[in-house]
Amino acid sequence: MLSAEATAGLQAELLATGKIRNGLSITATGPTEITYRRVSLQPSGFTGWHYHPGPVAVVVKSGVLTRMFCDGSSEVSGPGESIIEPAGPEHVHAGCNRGDVPVVLYMVYFIPHGAEHAVATEVPPIWQPSGIPAPTGLETAA
Repeated sequence: MLSAEATAGLQAELLATGKIRNGLSITATGPTEITYRRVSLQPSGFTGWHYHPGPVAVVVKSGVLTRMFCDGSSEVSGPGESIIEPAGPEHVHAGCNRGDVPVVLYMVYFIPHGAEHAVATEVPPIWQPSGIPAPTGLETAA
């Protein structure tokens, strides 16, 4: 524990805390940019299908996020839950807000230096008949 003298002038604001369901392992093999973002997804909002070139740690601050994956599965995460999104085109996913309040996410990106935070993709074949719109970009900065 730090003494009062050692912490003079220190302020810290807790933004969000979340629990990871399945453990955590993040590695970087070269120069990596770490970016922190607060992302909001309005009711009926959709991120578009995409993947990340590096892993992303996410804490759901509020609302309920539904994520769909390229294998046809989906997962719902609510306030206080954390998500680790693996890197690479084999991990295509999309997020949507099926609730009536905004989803607020705190996201930490571990992205190879110079890469985009997200790469837009086509709708995976398994989801095409579902009526979920095809991506037109990443309007929500997923």
